[in-house]
Amino acid sequence: MTFLVGVAYVGSLGVYLAANAGALSSFAAALLANPQAALLGAGGMTAPGTFVLDAVAATPGVALAFPVGVALLTVVFTGVVAKFGHGTAYLYLLGALAPAAAMAVGPVVPPLSTAGTLALVLVLPFLATTLFLADVGRFLASTR
Repeated sequence: MTFLVGVAYVGSLGVYLAANAGALSSFAAALLANPQAALLGAGGMTAPGTFVLDAVAATPGVALAFPVGVALLTVVFTGVVAKFGHGTAYLYLLGALAPAAAMAVGPVVPPLSTAGTLALVLVLPFLATTLFLADVGRFLASTR
């Protein structure tokens, strides 16, 4: 279940990243030219919360996949970690909640750098899902 939700989130993330393709290509070019400035500077990506508000206000379309994917990731990880989590398993939940936090505070706080936005919506959820599945696999292998 967690794997399927992770795949669904990646698909919904693709919608968000495709909408920000211009900003991502500018970020990639700036990263090659001056990595420090690119990582710390604003890159022009639409904040996740603003993207979601625009998607909800517009005619229903593919853009709604992003908030649905974020909600699925949040609900499933919260449920799984609450039921089966112990020890450091609760840290996986933080990575899964990062996109929801980015969505919630996006319209309120000043825009993050492109690197900060990508960390919240791409890197942290990917690491949380991957490490959680690896931890479950390790646990299942040790109980055979």
